[in-house]
Amino acid sequence: LLTIAYHQGLSPREIRNVVLMGMGEPLLNLRNVLKAVRIMLHKKALALSPRRVTLSTVGIPKGIYRLAEEDLGVRLALSLHAPDDETRRKIIPTAHRYPIAEIMEAVRHYHAKTKRRVTFEYTLLKGVNDHLWQARLLAKLLKGLSAHVNLIPFNPWEGAPVAGTPKAGVLAFAEELKRLGVPTSIRWSRGQDVGAACGQLALKVPRPLTLTPLPEGQAGVPPVALHGVVLDVPVPPQDLDGLVAGPHRRLAGEELGLGGLEGKGPSRVLELRRLEVEEPRRLQLRGR
Repeated sequence: LLTIAYHQGLSPREIRNVVLMGMGEPLLNLRNVLKAVRIMLHKKALALSPRRVTLSTVGIPKGIYRLAEEDLGVRLALSLHAPDDETRRKIIPTAHRYPIAEIMEAVRHYHAKTKRRVTFEYTLLKGVNDHLWQARLLAKLLKGLSAHVNLIPFNPWEGAPVAGTPKAGVLAFAEELKRLGVPTSIRWSRGQDVGAACGQLALKVPRPLTLTPLPEGQAGVPPVALHGVVLDVPVPPQDLDGLVAGPHRRLAGEELGLGGLEGKGPSRVLELRRLEVEEPRRLQLRGR
């Protein structure tokens, strides 16, 4: 947190909300998590309000019981994503070890002990967990709890094995839950267009880019692949005048293109600075 504050130009106490999520299962590292949370809450440290700290778990019953006994006052969020074991086992590996009934028993104990509302995270996947009968089963599962359902539209990435529920389906699922008396919200993500939405922050490996000469260029240039941001072109320096890529993409009003040429000997290294190329994925070489 201190590192984040430093790089964002904030004082540590300007951090007002913390979510323990996406960094490994907190309840499997509970000793260290509890220590860290106590520091966050301490008046001589970050002095965070417990209500502004959320611990998100995939559902580790033993850890939920322990968290209830510690009673730190933080919020609990459960990544449920399905109301039945058969569906949940398809999308969550730990579901094979912890059935929903066992998890919900622990959650009900937590609620009875702390009197705090529990948030249920639910990512909607097309044709997997977005049926209205599943919304009704979810409402039945949460009956008697002070609960809030946070519906999360799935953010796709290239090669994803599943698809997200269309917007109309997301809205219909939410309306069914509300009709049954379940407080529900939808977390629409930002940054999906640039691969920065929730769940999209992963390495995107580019497809190989083929290098070909223009009519006046060097013939017989072999194909090359893009590795990170450096492209090694095995062409004599005297035959290199420049590279053109097409079509170009624009980002924040600045045309993205190629950097300068550098290097000596039988090859030169071309540095690609923020280059994004749509189909056709092809670079062209133009000789002197």
